[in-house]
Amino acid sequence: MKKKIGICGIPSSLGCALPGTKNGPNALRQAGLIGQITLPHHDFGDVQEPQEYPKFNSKDNAKHLDALTAWNTALYEKVEEIINRGYAPLVLGGDHAYAMGSLGAVGHHCMKNNKDLLVIWFDAHTDFNTPETSPTGNIHGMPVRVLTGQGPAPLVNFIKDKGGFLAENIFNMIGIRSVDEGEQIAVDQSQMSVFTMADVRQQGIDQVLETIFAKVTNNTHIHFSFDIDGIDPSLAPGVGTPVEHGLSLEQTQKVFQAIKQSGRLGSMDVVELNPDTDNQDQTAKLAVELVSSLFTE
Repeated sequence: MKKKIGICGIPSSLGCALPGTKNGPNALRQAGLIGQITLPHHDFGDVQEPQEYPKFNSKDNAKHLDALTAWNTALYEKVEEIINRGYAPLVLGGDHAYAMGSLGAVGHHCMKNNKDLLVIWFDAHTDFNTPETSPTGNIHGMPVRVLTGQGPAPLVNFIKDKGGFLAENIFNMIGIRSVDEGEQIAVDQSQMSVFTMADVRQQGIDQVLETIFAKVTNNTHIHFSFDIDGIDPSLAPGVGTPVEHGLSLEQTQKVFQAIKQSGRLGSMDVVELNPDTDNQDQTAKLAVELVSSLFTE
């Protein structure tokens, strides 16, 4: 892992149904995240709202497609800049639709530098929808499908043109418990490693982590996409799309400990914090405690 952390925020919630996640970056900073990071770091501020959006003729079943393409392009360029300046990017969301810009930039960096990218996708959802399978048209349910080559054409073309699609088999998902019907068919046919909450209960979190981290080598770059709704909403109510029966605090801490102990963390997203639905900053404070634990000596 690089010893310098480059932080940036993406203050937008256009990918989800509730607007509050746009305030996630500010809430994480207000809860003390930056001050809790003891490794050398620099806060690059928030990605600025694009001044103009492309105009696509076909929107399909993909809400805010114009704006989300522009926002993701801007985030991609910011993450690319952070990496090129020698920092490990820590992106504060915002909803999970912005994984397209963040993980897209990280994935293409790994391709260019012959690094083996391994994604840990901590989430209640697989985010593997297309407009055809999505019941809502909310794009925060589509980023993994876009990154691997299917979905709304403007976003798919954006990833393709920037450097190509990511392989399905690099994705390792933990905490899954809400998958749409058509999406489930695609997940079952994919090469992703998906550990549902039923798997976690049956195997135990230790066995799940052992299976995932057996893939890690000295050439591995871990990208940790931390959707806070992977945690049970009794512990983390302030999220964009809460789903009951999630990961416990102990299970979540074990995930974070395994990532830190691997020494291979190279980039991270923190997404779906919604201060509007939080309970006295309970979720923001928990997120700060967890995230900062990765970036201390």
